[in-house]
Amino acid sequence: WSTTWDRSKLFADVSPSKAISFTSPGSTGAANIVVDDSTTYQTVFGYGASLTDSSALVLSNMKSKNSVNYWKLLNVLFNATDGANAAGFTYLRVPLGASDFSATLYSYDNDKDTSLANFDINNAPSYVYSVIQDIRSVNSLLKVHILPWSPPGWMKDSGTMDGGNLTTSLENTYALYLLKSLQGFQSKGIPIDSISIQNEPQNNNPTYPTCTMPVSVHAAVGKALRPLMDANGFTGTKLIGYEHNWNDAGEYPVQLVSRLCSVA
Repeated sequence: WSTTWDRSKLFADVSPSKAISFTSPGSTGAANIVVDDSTTYQTVFGYGASLTDSSALVLSNMKSKNSVNYWKLLNVLFNATDGANAAGFTYLRVPLGASDFSATLYSYDNDKDTSLANFDINNAPSYVYSVIQDIRSVNSLLKVHILPWSPPGWMKDSGTMDGGNLTTSLENTYALYLLKSLQGFQSKGIPIDSISIQNEPQNNNPTYPTCTMPVSVHAAVGKALRPLMDANGFTGTKLIGYEHNWNDAGEYPVQLVSRLCSVA
């Protein structure tokens, strides 16, 4: 399916003229892909995309204006039934609070409220949750992975969600904030497969929600969060560290796991 910038194609079917063969070489191309399903290696949790506020808004508006095409699109993207002629996405990353694809800066607790008494999952646009529910109705196998682009601004040395670092004295408060995020999604009827502590912990871009998080801080929040999750019914929810690029995968995540294992 394709949509072009000049609108000459709008959600147009660009399927190949003949079925792709996984057994015999094609007529063009210098290489052939050989799929051997008799040997398995690392398990892949799923393939999918991120559902940001802007993506959810586009889909929500589409539902209002053309529900037939809305449901057609969701099925093309997320229907995992064999023979559905669809992408069959089964994995969805959802920001906790504002990301670089949000209209405004917001978190689930915008006040300097260390008890988190004013935490409100409804600070996010309502259409985010309704679109997720619609996707889940198309694919019951959907795994939802939530993660923050930034902690609330008042938890950071920058005083804003844009750039800066988590204040180390608030590591436990931030862990509680993430637990409340899990509980908030649960209250919306959305089960969570995974949660990350920080999106791109080595990114300190000051123009949109980011947060630099050294390994020591990342580990401290993880140490505080995991027991909270286990004590509150989230033993089956995965806690993921180092949500960033592969070019530093040999250092930061290794140090993170080493630090956590040395404490365990």
